[in-house]
Parts: sequence; C-alpha cells; structure tokens
Amino acid sequence: MKIRYKLTPSGSNRSAWDFCSLARQISRLANMGVSRTEFIKIISKMFLDFAKCHSTEFISKEEYIYYRGILLNNRENTFIFEILNSKDINQMPAPLFKDVSPLEELYTYILSDQIIKTQKYFTKTGSMYIPDTSIPLQIQLKNSPSNRSITLDLSNIYKSIVILPFQINSQDNGLIVLKSRNKHFFIKNEVEFYEAVTQTIGLSVSDRRAQFSLRERIKELSCLYDINKIVQNRDLSREEVLQDIVDTLPAAFLLPPYASARIKVDSAEYKSHNYKNSDISIKKPIRLWGEEKGFVEITYFFEKQIETSDIVFLKEEYTLLEAVANEVSKYLEQVQLEEERRKMQIQIRHADKLATIGQLSAGIAHEINEPLSIILGFAQLIKKNQNVPKDISKDIDKIINAAMYGREIIRKLLIFARQVPTKKTKVNINDIIDEIIQFFDQRFKKENISLKYDLAKDLPQIEADPSQITQVLMNIIVNAIQAMPQGGTLTIMTSKKEKEVDIIISDTGVGMSEEVKKKIFIPFFTTKEVGKGTGLGLSVALGIIESHGGSIEVASEPDRGSTFTIRIPY
Repeated sequence: MKIRYKLTPSGSNRSAWDFCSLARQISRLANMGVSRTEFIKIISKMFLDFAKCHSTEFISKEEYIYYRGILLNNRENTFIFEILNSKDINQMPAPLFKDVSPLEELYTYILSDQIIKTQKYFTKTGSMYIPDTSIPLQIQLKNSPSNRSITLDLSNIYKSIVILPFQINSQDNGLIVLKSRNKHFFIKNEVEFYEAVTQTIGLSVSDRRAQFSLRERIKELSCLYDINKIVQNRDLSREEVLQDIVDTLPAAFLLPPYASARIKVDSAEYKSHNYKNSDISIKKPIRLWGEEKGFVEITYFFEKQIETSDIVFLKEEYTLLEAVANEVSKYLEQVQLEEERRKMQIQIRHADKLATIGQLSAGIAHEINEPLSIILGFAQLIKKNQNVPKDISKDIDKIINAAMYGREIIRKLLIFARQVPTKKTKVNINDIIDEIIQFFDQRFKKENISLKYDLAKDLPQIEADPSQITQVLMNIIVNAIQAMPQGGTLTIMTSKKEKEVDIIISDTGVGMSEEVKKKIFIPFFTTKEVGKGTGLGLSVALGIIESHGGSIEVASEPDRGSTFTIRIPY
C-alpha cells in the first residue's frame, strides 16, 4: 500500500508551520489501516526527508515486544526491521539488543528511565541532543551509589544525534532517533519542535493499534459467528462441517493469504485448500469428554523471506483458536450423543421386534407341534405294518423325515422364544469342543477342510447348559463349512481373559458384506437357498449366549472369511 505525503521544510531554519505539517501527516497515517511494519517505515521516511539527515531509527514497544526500524538515506532507502524481544528491560545489563553498542546501551537506559535527565545533553522534556559524538558522553544513572557516572564512547560514522522519546500509554514507550554524519547538524532550538511532533507519534501508534485491534476483533467475531452457523446446519455431515470450519478459519487471522488451517480428530484430517506444514503455527487441543482427541491448527507459510513482524501471532488469536477448538469439541460431543441416541433407538426397536417375534414364534410352535406330533405318530405306526409295499414305505420315510425336520424347527423356535428351560451346570468348553470335533471329523475330510485348533490348557469352568452351548458351536461350525464350498481352513481357539472365556471360530470362506453382517442375527434372515436354511440358527445362538450373560462378535469381509468370537463370563 503506497501512502502519499507532502512535506515542505525550508532549509535548515524550519518554521513552526513546517513541524505542524509533519505532525498532521503522522496523525493521518494512523487512520490509513497500514501494517505495523509499513507504519514504522513511512514515519521513518517522513523524518528522514524532513530533517534531511543520514539515518533514522524508530523503536516502539507493544506489551513485552520492542520493534525497531532503521532507514538509511542512500539510493535504495535501505530499511531494516527487527523484533527485539524483552520481558523486562529494567533488568541489567541491557537485554534489549543482541550485540550492544554504546549507542544501543544509551537507548536502553532512556527507554527504561534509568538516566538522571538534568544533564546538559537533555531538554526539559527528556529529549537528548548530542552535537558531537566524538566527545565521550558522561551520564548519571538513577538507583546507583552516589548517582555514579558512566562514560559512553558514541563515536562512529554519525557525528551528531538527536534522541526523541515518546510515550504510547502508561506501559509502552518508544524512541525516534535522527542521525547525521556532520557535527552540529541539528539546530538545538528545533529540538523542542521535534519533541512536539514525536508526541504525535505516541498518539498515532495508540490510535493505529486501537483501530487495528478493532478490525481484528471484528474478523474474529465474524469467524466465530460463521462457525456457529456451520455447526447448527443439520443438513451437513460431520465431514462437511469440519471441512467448512477449516476453510473459514484462515480469514480470521492477521495474514489470510499466508494462513492455512487443519483439524485432526483421531485418524481423520481436514485441511484448508492451501494448507502447508510450517514451523510458524499454533495448535489448540480438541477434547471429547475431557479426553484429548485431536487439535485445531493454524500455520503461516511464506514462499520467500519477508520483512515483517506480522508473522508473530497475536495474543487474541490464541484465544480465538482456543474458542474454535472448544466449539469443535462441543459439536463432536453433540454428534456422538446423537449417534448413540440413534443406536439406542435402533436397539429398542430391534428388541421390541424380537419380543414380538418371540411371542409369535412360541404361539406358532405350540399350535403346530400338536398336529405335527399326530402326523409323526401315525406315520411311524404305518411304518411298523409289515404289509406296507416298499414304494409306500419309502414315502412314509419321507413323511417321517419331514415331520422330524419340522419338530427341529419348532424346538429352535421355542429356544428363541425362551420356552425351553435352561439346565446349567459346571462345564469345560474344551471338552465340548473336543466332542464336536470328533463328530465333524469325517465331514471335514469330505469337504476338504483342514482344522486348526488351539485350546487354552488352564481354561476355567463356566456355568452353562452344555446342550445349548453345543448347539451354538455346532451351528457356527456348520455355517463355516457351508461358507467354504471349495474347502479351506477352519480355526478354533479358546482363551481366558479377566472374568470371561473366549471361543474364537474362524473360516477362510466367502465372508460377508457389511450389510449382510448387520442382519445375520435377525430371525428368519438367511442368505441360503430355499429349503437349506431357516434363518433361525444364529438368532437362536445369540439368544442362548445372551441368556448366559455373554456376547457374540463378528468380523468379516467378502472373500476374506469370517471370525465369530463368543464371550461367556465365568
């Protein structure tokens, strides 16, 4: 941003009007919205042109940070900008400058108000006029034994110097330093005019800072307002909300073109379109229910070195980012609550459906069981008749087998409906598995299935109905065999954990999609052909395990097999 100004100094004897014109130009500059660096550079140039000296220095303090601009009167008008960090300038030796020269030591004494200003070099208001730097400078320090004097050798390329302190507020201050290579270059009578102009700088710095802070606060409040609108939009998914937030954030910071944002929650990351990793960054944690789950980050990235103090994050920007992190945390907690509420509603509906199916199943089982028993009884009675032809006898066998199959379905329905009493006793799961393996041994060979099993030796006994546990394991093993029509590997393992016994049955079969996996415990749901499955096996198995206080977990992927983990407390 280019600022145009016009000063009309007239030789070495300037009028009061000339100084007033300089003061007006400085006052106007405060309202032009320039950055701190540009503000210091323009004021330095104003003084350089006005005084027609060889160099100017501008030092100002904001909170605990000092900023210094040095402007040289050469062809390039070389401008050097520095950030001078100091938490307590009153600690001696002077901590303000890296390599402290005698002149810089003098600056520190003046800024920290450690000099007795009744000496000949000082004006009534505390400015310093040094007409010849080749003469060693003697000054007296406050708070020293007998107001001891120190001598500073200021001799360098600059032969005369004017140091003009100014006050920004009760805590912050600064200096304007005019330097010339000629002795007695500055007119002592003009120093008072320079002092008046310099005090205008203090007001301008304060005004620029207030306007700058106001603009930044407006940006920050607008950002928080926009984020609040984003999280309140129920049409957006969680991913869309977090992405919109990172896209909104950079505009709220001091240098939006160089700023980028990132949100990380667990393993998920959301980045603004221009995100680049950088050492210049700030992060604030995202916490869910008090536990840290991620962070919100703002970074600055500059493709080339720039001369600016604005890469320092403002104190208010730390506060803003913390507010954003808290807003994201609240939003994610709300999303989690909503997801848990939906899951609970699904579970309630599922439980209600199971209860209804259970009541219906029990009623149907009792209604069908009686006529089915009659059919089975008469079929077996006819079968015993020796005069029945062989063809009819074969048909009677079909009737008996069908009736027996029907009774098995009814038995499963009654178990599902909790109509069959449970007879629990102390059992060892390993013993049950050994019996089942012997039962399936020939079928494993026939189906080209290799068996691997690893049964824990120190497995504790559990309180269970052995027939029901056998039914559960056989059901899952049969499903595993059917899932490997071309053969494969069946793995059975047992292990002991704290207060529970685990039974793990894995196959290398066709596996299941996520959609099918969600439905396998629903009664009458089956992926098998008509006549090859009732859809009750796994729902009955789940009912049995839950009646024992346990659970069944399933892990499966298409073409990668399935693993059933049965957990039963002991």
